[in-house]
Amino acid sequence: IGKKAALIGKKAALTDPGEDVTRIGLSVFGALPLRDNWKGFARVDAVDDDDLDTTDLLLVGGLDWKAEEEVHIMPALIIQIPDGPDPNIQVRVTGMFKF
Repeated sequence: IGKKAALIGKKAALTDPGEDVTRIGLSVFGALPLRDNWKGFARVDAVDDDDLDTTDLLLVGGLDWKAEEEVHIMPALIIQIPDGPDPNIQVRVTGMFKF
């Protein structure tokens, strides 16, 4: 099992001239072997904007299929959840190969 966590430190970001906003974020990633040529992976990102009292989430989950020694096909579901009513849902397929 692979795990990685990172805390993005608070920093000021300029939004309007002369206005600073404090933001903080958290990202957690994990991967797990499922079968000989298959892995599952997931990632969760959360960004908190103190000035606007919002938390935006990004959820990513997918599979990594090793089709050949240097060829990977990775379908994934990506869900962006802003602090509002309308999430953005995407399905992506990434192909990776070395030559």
